[in-house]
Amino acid sequence: MSNYYDVIIVGGGPAGISTALTINASYPEKKILLLREDKVPIVPCGMHYLIWKIKDGQEHEFLCDDTLKNVDLEIEITKVVDIDRKKKTITTADNRVFFYDRLVLATGSLPSLPDIEGKTAKGVFVVKKDFEYLLEIKRFLKNRMKIGIIGGGFVGVEMADLLSQLGKEVILIYPTSHILENSFDREFYTIAEDLLIRQNVKLYPKVHVKRIIADLQNTVKGVELDNNTIIDIDAVIFCTGMKPNIELAEKIGLEIGKQHGIVVDEYMRTSDPNIFAVGDCTEEREFFTRQVTSMMLASIATSEGRIAGSNIFNLRVIRQNKGTVGIYSTIIGNSVFGCVGMTESRAKQNGFDYIVGECKTYDKHHSAFGNSKELYVKLIFSRESDVILGGQVFGSVYVAELLNLIGLCVQKSMTISELITLQIGTHPVLTSSPASYPIILAAVDAMRNQLIQNKIIYCDFLDKESIEKLKTLNPSKRVEGSSESLNVMQAKNK
Repeated sequence: MSNYYDVIIVGGGPAGISTALTINASYPEKKILLLREDKVPIVPCGMHYLIWKIKDGQEHEFLCDDTLKNVDLEIEITKVVDIDRKKKTITTADNRVFFYDRLVLATGSLPSLPDIEGKTAKGVFVVKKDFEYLLEIKRFLKNRMKIGIIGGGFVGVEMADLLSQLGKEVILIYPTSHILENSFDREFYTIAEDLLIRQNVKLYPKVHVKRIIADLQNTVKGVELDNNTIIDIDAVIFCTGMKPNIELAEKIGLEIGKQHGIVVDEYMRTSDPNIFAVGDCTEEREFFTRQVTSMMLASIATSEGRIAGSNIFNLRVIRQNKGTVGIYSTIIGNSVFGCVGMTESRAKQNGFDYIVGECKTYDKHHSAFGNSKELYVKLIFSRESDVILGGQVFGSVYVAELLNLIGLCVQKSMTISELITLQIGTHPVLTSSPASYPIILAAVDAMRNQLIQNKIIYCDFLDKESIEKLKTLNPSKRVEGSSESLNVMQAKNK
């Protein structure tokens, strides 16, 4: 029958597209249908950046369909209103019915807006994946100068940065003590705060918005905080997180987890063996602790799409679900911040026995090569196993790809010694010097810190007289070694 498909995918974001591409590559004989509500799908992490770039009539420039032009599948713009698991049918808002063998839910996420007084006033916005809505935000803000951003996470900080660069007066309000403190250690989030302050962004930490104040035309004119402070504001943008879009999953009785995401196994199968779920609508778990997390990233979604697409008819790619590493990056002005896995503060909170390695170097071989920028790298390792738990980086745009390398190291459980002996390719004007490559330098620092804290000094390459002198200088440490190593440790541990 013409309305039967081997696979129907509900949702056309990064997760849905990745799933379709992988199914087509793995099972080219299968008939695929992709159903999505939005004529112009928006990549979630780019929503707030697009606000200032989009124009009326530019919809075609933001379509993701070019990615799918060589893929044998059908696309329908419609809303799915019901699913019959027994009959394996889907009903759409325009009363069409489609039959499936396998179904993939890639329904994404929705903005999470606090239930506060005045939230329906004109000039109150969230950041959501809707082309026309983003245009509405742009039009409203065009002649407004004083903008309140609610939320100190990545989207809130990036929105504040963008608006301040456009000459707006920005007020950033957030409940935590510091911006980005759930993703970075103090050394990094304090740099981010300083950068925003230099851009004249006003920071209001440790407060919530009590109510939004509107004028007689029900247009925003201010906010009242829970400490009774009133701030005059022309518009409010809530950047207070996203929640899984599980309306369909709940309606058809799929298992839902504690964080309100669809429960899936390591192959992205739901509680119904014929239904898979991928992306923001699923329940995620952290890589090391296995705790449920609200982490939502397009990189995670596309990875899950590839897993589901490969294994949707049989298990072709055997997988052990180790959880989500979490690789984040952001930019403030011209400075880039990145984090992977565990921070030092998270390691401490979760009871990990850890060791830290840090370094400062440059993103080019030498500052003389021009346009070089200092890099700061911090790596966290398990003290006993030496396995890397996470890392944070600050510097230039070079940081973004360096971050992916650290992410790979975390996924592969690489140790301090493996990082120290890492083979890398470098170029004078493209990368850091091979003699001061940031990840390797930070690993060397971690090794040194481990030896110092373990009260051991390795002093190979030293003669007996030098070793005896070193013992005298360091009576509280055990000195070990033969005569076959560098004397670097002597200088480092004096």
